[in-house]
Amino acid sequence: MAHPDHGTCPRRHRIHIEQTDKRFENVQQDIRNLQQRMDSFMRWSFGTTIGVGGVIIGVLKLWS
Repeated sequence: MAHPDHGTCPRRHRIHIEQTDKRFENVQQDIRNLQQRMDSFMRWSFGTTIGVGGVIIGVLKLWS
């Protein structure tokens, strides 16, 4: 006697695989967004460090 869900098993697996693929795509997009935010922060941080360093050097040169 055949299993009653035998005909729908492949469809269920296909739906599960599609849902898993969507989850992986969402996680991958989240990682990309986080990487873009980190890149922006690193550029901002570097620019701020250079700017503040330049101001400090300028002030020290004026005082000496």
